[in-house]
Amino acid sequence: MSQHQHLEFDTLNWALYETTDAQAVYCNEYDDTMQVLVVPPNGTITKEGVQQEMPNYRNWLRSLAVEEGGGLIFVEYFTLENGLSGSESILKIPRKESTGMDYTYFLNLQNYEEQKLYQIIIKVLEMSPTGMRDNVFLMLIADIIGQELLTTPELFRQDPYDKRFTEGNTMNLSERSEFDYLFPFHPLSIIRNEIAPQLKKTLKFIN
Repeated sequence: MSQHQHLEFDTLNWALYETTDAQAVYCNEYDDTMQVLVVPPNGTITKEGVQQEMPNYRNWLRSLAVEEGGGLIFVEYFTLENGLSGSESILKIPRKESTGMDYTYFLNLQNYEEQKLYQIIIKVLEMSPTGMRDNVFLMLIADIIGQELLTTPELFRQDPYDKRFTEGNTMNLSERSEFDYLFPFHPLSIIRNEIAPQLKKTLKFIN
């Protein structure tokens, strides 16, 4: 466990790489990184306002991913058992000058008393051989339906919130959470089944 300003959180046993008043950075042996940031909001933040802005926030995150050639996997509001609430999201971004996707998990936690936004950003790198989850699943589905999916990508790829949106590298079937058990070492599986649950279980504000 560690504390950055008023937020207590689990460091996941990652090593502290850098710390300032504004952020703390941790990394693990695989070069995955975790940033813990404190961001002053634009104006007053309220729980109702955060919930109302979720569609706009989702669209903004999607646009960021698309600018990098990636796509949106997940954006949702949550409330923890201890009463804290916020949002969590996952983006996928193509690795520059190499193959594979890197997956970034964002966890936003508003401290309404402080009027500050605490943000945890975790990037998990796809290990070699890259693309295995997509390719294995693609071949299996193609065999089942008897059709080459590369010629009909809309059968394999779809934005999770807007079926009409086709820009960037939209989420594909293999990236759905129900298939995580088939690929336990894939970044998405690690984020959804290990990192996110552990973080949310330990988050609390310290006065």
